[in-house]
Amino acid sequence: MKLRYAERARDDVELAFVWHERQRRGLGFEFLDCVENTVKYIIENQGM
Repeated sequence: MKLRYAERARDDVELAFVWHERQRRGLGFEFLDCVENTVKYIIENQGM
């Protein structure tokens, strides 16, 4: 399954990434990992 983010969602994730990076270097990437893992979980468990 190919996932595409709506433009608004993409903008929100980008803004959140920048905010997290300003809090602590590398935190933005940890945030992106959490987003990716959550999306994968939702896709894998959508029929439950």
